[in-house]
Amino acid sequence: MCEHIELKPVSSILQCSGTDDIYIKKLVMDKNIGSVSLYVMSCKFFDYSSYVLIISNLKITLEKYLYEHNAVPKKGIYSINVLLSYNECISFEKFKNDFFTFTIEYLSNIFPVCRSLLFNCSWSIKNDDIQIKLNTVGEKLLIEKRCDILLQDLFFELFNFKIKVRFCDVNLDDLAKSDYFVKKNDTENELTKKIRNEQIKYELEKIEKEEIESENHIASDPILGKAIDISEPAVNLKDVTLDSGKVIVIGEVFRIDYRSIKEDSFLCAASITDHSSSIRIKFFGKKKDEKAIKERFEKGESYKIQGSVEYDQYEKEMVLRAKNIIQWKKI
Repeated sequence: MCEHIELKPVSSILQCSGTDDIYIKKLVMDKNIGSVSLYVMSCKFFDYSSYVLIISNLKITLEKYLYEHNAVPKKGIYSINVLLSYNECISFEKFKNDFFTFTIEYLSNIFPVCRSLLFNCSWSIKNDDIQIKLNTVGEKLLIEKRCDILLQDLFFELFNFKIKVRFCDVNLDDLAKSDYFVKKNDTENELTKKIRNEQIKYELEKIEKEEIESENHIASDPILGKAIDISEPAVNLKDVTLDSGKVIVIGEVFRIDYRSIKEDSFLCAASITDHSSSIRIKFFGKKKDEKAIKERFEKGESYKIQGSVEYDQYEKEMVLRAKNIIQWKKI
């Protein structure tokens, strides 16, 4: 049985499903920059997909609540963060196996390559040190991606204790190494062949799609940057990851904020969806162009957007830095 010390249940304030065992610790609002942070505590352990769904629902419900109760900063809401931690009854020792599965999903969502690198890995815990022994060679890549830092931050956020995460490559002898690289070479050759076949298929599909794409494009000057080739295919938002790099997406704006940065510039932060998923969009512009962009880049409209996927340290999530934007037929 968990003890709650003067904490209000989320369900008593926000009408958000799946929050029966979640309590509000505090709400922090920075009116100068328009950021809102909700700190909550859970008495129930969630798997990764449930965790993501709850965080997303809380963000949406909190934003709606703030607008309905006229509690929005004058400059609007620039970002909403929800930080969930576990009550003392959810001990790391008790749920460590479930949490290891959680961390693999967590990292794989940020860097898809982590799924294969961490598959069937073994974990050993000693004092404040966790060693993750891989079944392959990937220690260097995981460290380059700062996966050890991401996990350390996650441990602290969820369980409120500091721990050192270390990755360790599988120990291959010379014979095993030789066999490993032979198999690796065969796999790469097979993958190359598959990519070539997919490229041919892609080129044929691209020709067929050009006429359809031209019907969806609303002819006009670009809203931001340069025009985008309408025949260039867009990526479904559910398939966009931090490894995607430069991408083109199509989506409908369902949230948008403009904020002055300096006397001569502004920042636009918007959220779009293609009904498979959603993503945060950001771009900077010159103050003299703000009015024209506001008139054409609006909530409820659809756009084709080209940019680079990055991890935003301020938002604490993946964002798309828009470079070029054109109007698109409503999806």
